[in-house]
Amino acid sequence: MGTKLDLNILLSRWKEFATQYGIQWKNSFLSWELPKNIEADFALTLALPISYKVKKNPQEIAQEIIKITDYPNLEYNITEQGYINFRFPTSYYQQFLIK
Repeated sequence: MGTKLDLNILLSRWKEFATQYGIQWKNSFLSWELPKNIEADFALTLALPISYKVKKNPQEIAQEIIKITDYPNLEYNITEQGYINFRFPTSYYQQFLIK
């Protein structure tokens, strides 16, 4: 996959992943307003409802989500609770300045 980050593709992949586990996608799985102590641009909470449903560790589910995310320049951190905190690469912001 190329390095250009397309949020629509990510959303599509995450929605499909949720469906595979019988979870209906909700926009609330994405958090854009994070506490000040978290250094991230947004967080994904999808691992939590899936882990509850299938009785697996949320960190394991989060790792599966990272595998399908497949953007090498998108930085992430998986918390103990299974939240995935993402940071956009600098190149993502640069595309808006170049236009």
